[in-house]
Amino acid sequence: MKKNSSMLLLVIFIFGLSMHLFFQKKDIVIDETVSQIINDRVFNYIDSNKYFLNSPNDFNNYYLLFDEIKLNTNNFIQIFNIFKEDELMIRKIYPYINPEHENRLKKHIGEINFSNNEDDNINKIVTKYINALNQYGLDEEINKVNIHGVSIRIVAVNVKNKAMYNFLVNNKKVKFSTSLYGNYYKIR
Repeated sequence: MKKNSSMLLLVIFIFGLSMHLFFQKKDIVIDETVSQIINDRVFNYIDSNKYFLNSPNDFNNYYLLFDEIKLNTNNFIQIFNIFKEDELMIRKIYPYINPEHENRLKKHIGEINFSNNEDDNINKIVTKYINALNQYGLDEEINKVNIHGVSIRIVAVNVKNKAMYNFLVNNKKVKFSTSLYGNYYKIR
């Protein structure tokens, strides 16, 4: 009797283990399928020209991330000079803030609204940034800004799709997203 119950327990154990592996394998297949759908619908869509060129003259909001390209107030106009006046509206600038000072400065300079006059905007960004640094006695940071300009991390734009595509093709290190806190992608 003891031998039969041991054999029964072994059979139940093997059956349970095989069922567990079967269902676990099925979960992996489902995950791979979902992953493939996400890849096909999101990444391939973004990688294709169709993402920007389906409606080339439509305007959309994008966030441009400049982590690999040094964008600052000194070279800002030069980098965005590729756009024609009727293709681009810059909405906001998100300057880079040194992590050491982020808690203090973010509320003062976390984002800066942009108006139509680029030169006034550049001056406004520099002035606002320096005033915030000055408020906390960060003289060394002020010296850096005076020499190198204000580093800009993200630029929020409203731009024609075709112009956006051309900009990203010419600036392959710039990443884009459709939301500030979304995933950022490079065009391929």
